[in-house]
Amino acid sequence: MSETRKAPLLLLGLLSMTFAEVFSGSSPGWFLDIGGWILPFPLYWSHTVFFLGLAHRYQKASIPHLYLWGVLFGLYETWVTKVVWAGFFDSPPLIAPVLGFAVFETLVIVLFWHPVFSFMVPVLVFEMLTYSPDHPTVLLPGHLRWLVPRWRSKIIALVFLFIGGANLAVGCGGDIGLAAVTSLGSILLIYFAYLLARRGEPHFTVESVFVGRRGLIISGVYIVCLYAVTFFVLRPEALPSIVTIIITLQIYAIVAAVLYAAPTSLVDLETVERMPLLGPDWVWRRFLIFVILATVLAAIAAVVYSVVAIALLLMAALGPALFAMSVIRLWRTPDYRVAR
Repeated sequence: MSETRKAPLLLLGLLSMTFAEVFSGSSPGWFLDIGGWILPFPLYWSHTVFFLGLAHRYQKASIPHLYLWGVLFGLYETWVTKVVWAGFFDSPPLIAPVLGFAVFETLVIVLFWHPVFSFMVPVLVFEMLTYSPDHPTVLLPGHLRWLVPRWRSKIIALVFLFIGGANLAVGCGGDIGLAAVTSLGSILLIYFAYLLARRGEPHFTVESVFVGRRGLIISGVYIVCLYAVTFFVLRPEALPSIVTIIITLQIYAIVAAVLYAAPTSLVDLETVERMPLLGPDWVWRRFLIFVILATVLAAIAAVVYSVVAIALLLMAALGPALFAMSVIRLWRTPDYRVAR
């Protein structure tokens, strides 16, 4: 791997870790704990690199495609954390399990959180960070419409920032200092990786994080080994029946079959010139808003609990809708591949 690609890859991994774990409030102060660097960070890094590599390799990297890759990404919550099978840590499933699956938790994390926050958002934000008004910007097909300065993207960003701030405030137990340190520290790590990427290659693009056959094999083997080890070591009391495991494998097969049958993009990449896009400055300002929100909301965490509960209910409802919309869009809208 060339030296100029290491920093962009690190940047992508930090973005996925931050949007997945920090915005969910699951890993307060993660970078201060060696465990955060041993398990969650490489988990998100490897999954993002692996599935983005597959998406590009098979020309299935549009937003609807990425959503489906993200569903496969989210299924790590079976083998590793067992949340899909047994509910969140230290709490029983919200709804009685069906065929060994925690229904509510599955809807939230597999059909919404991980496809959106762990995969799609980090990729889009990475593309924003590669933007420069003075040079061509390389984007994945169909992504341009989400990167132009329109009210839709800006409103969605504000909603996501508020959800992330509320989740982190609650996850920190109302500890204002911890919320501030976690949010600011994570953003500073992203900024440091961004500076390293710019130093190595001033005009790095999304192509900088595409891995070839060797990279796919390395990340894929790591993921399989991670699943095999954590399956028995982490929450062994939550191991499911063989029937549930078979159904889990069938879910993988169904999503993979949909991706296999889905139309491919007409082009690998799109090059955009002389067009204003949401860029690095916009991203850093939004991250600052996130730090402020997380810190302020931590001071009223008791009130924010209800906001988080409502958000979880909305995500459970939106998850199946996003899945259906992604599948329908792939087949019923042939021009999804072309940005407008």
